[in-house]
Amino acid sequence: MRSFDEIQAAYVEEMRALQPELLKWWCALADISDPNQPAPRDVSLRWPTGISGHPRAIEVFRRYFLEIEAANDVAFNAVAGAPTGVPQVAWGTEGAHPRAQMRRAADILIADIEFIAPDLAKFAEGIVFVPVGLNQHDEPV
Repeated sequence: MRSFDEIQAAYVEEMRALQPELLKWWCALADISDPNQPAPRDVSLRWPTGISGHPRAIEVFRRYFLEIEAANDVAFNAVAGAPTGVPQVAWGTEGAHPRAQMRRAADILIADIEFIAPDLAKFAEGIVFVPVGLNQHDEPV
């Protein structure tokens, strides 16, 4: 299983590879020459999330989101299976209780992007919902 940093790096790499195609699509759809230009009202109403609403961008985001959730599950289950005896440490000090190293997918795929990959900030700011749900068994779908 990849680390959170490896997942984030792969996400950035894949989004950068996809970026030229999506910028071309957005400019053609909005009939603009520069993707930083505001889209006409009718386009904005149909595509309120802008370039981030493209199905390929959503698919990439969703795939990495689910990978982060799976990594969180592995981390949690590894700690959940650890021995639960009373740690033999002095009162008031950091105990020997293991803690799962978990990360929020939204932080890795949205919030951090403007700092680690400013060229992709336009994609990150358009993600206004998480395209992942739960089925009747509380499994991500």
